[in-house]
Amino acid sequence: MAKHDKPISNKPSKMTVMLFQLEGNDETLQEGFRTINNAIDKLANPVLRVIAQPSGTALALPKPQGDQDAIDVEPDEDSEDETAAADASKTSKNGVARKFPVPIVLDLDLTQGNPPLKEYLEQKKPKSDIRRYLLIAAWLKENLKIDEVGINHIYTGYRAMNWQSPDDVAAPLRSMRQKHYGYFNKGKEKGFFAINHIGIGEANKANEE
Repeated sequence: MAKHDKPISNKPSKMTVMLFQLEGNDETLQEGFRTINNAIDKLANPVLRVIAQPSGTALALPKPQGDQDAIDVEPDEDSEDETAAADASKTSKNGVARKFPVPIVLDLDLTQGNPPLKEYLEQKKPKSDIRRYLLIAAWLKENLKIDEVGINHIYTGYRAMNWQSPDDVAAPLRSMRQKHYGYFNKGKEKGFFAINHIGIGEANKANEE
């Protein structure tokens, strides 16, 4: 090998050669140059597109680098309850009908107590679901020593009174956990609610007009 010869690299190399020959008047040549420039610009700066996955969610993008990394925040369970209570819509965001848990009648003796549940509610004459739920929970705590209620407890009381329950039976219970009511606390088990002293005091107030 000659003294000044450089070693031949085995790495692949790439070279692009573009040759254009245009013919025509000045206006035609200018239009041709613009077309060529646009084509070269698209090759040098390709457009990035986000393709939606079949589920409808956007394709995940890598986190930004540097100090402004994205922060994942998980929804708070209490906030989730309050949001659901504020708008117990019958349809989800995508327009599909929501499916709520189907309550069942529990084997509870509602005839005991002083007075029995039916007589107690007839005396109180509650008109709203909030008031009815509150009185049923208060009666169960006082007479059957049930400190925490779920949708099945409320539904059992509604059936005893032949009342029509809401589609989302848990919505009034969630609503009464919010600050503007504050009648219930979160139960020990998911889906259960414990009436507190504020709720008991509200239940003992005079009948609804």
